[in-house]
Amino acid sequence: MFRYVYKVFLMKIIAGLTSHKVHINKALNQMQNVNKSQSKFICIILGLFLGIIGRINFLQLSRYSKYGEQYFRKQFSNNFNFMEFNRILIQSNCSSTLAIAFDPCHISKSGKKTAQV
Repeated sequence: MFRYVYKVFLMKIIAGLTSHKVHINKALNQMQNVNKSQSKFICIILGLFLGIIGRINFLQLSRYSKYGEQYFRKQFSNNFNFMEFNRILIQSNCSSTLAIAFDPCHISKSGKKTAQV
């Protein structure tokens, strides 16, 4: 019962991402070498990544969508240029002044193979 309720809730979340889908589709249309099925797949995946709680694998993706596990395996085997996708999204939705930040935080561990700990 809980799985069904969560699936309905997740579908409502994905349906509510229409404004995000507009930006995603606009960026995908500007990219070369992206066909219609791949652009549909990217929209589905981004919605599922935002909605699924916990571990995400092919079984989870198929459980919370209308597509099977083999569909996700096949689509993930195709190449996709995420760098170009992110560049187009940033250029079309951000101002001209940008800053790049990197946070290399990590949990320190202790052991024989760890230097200076």
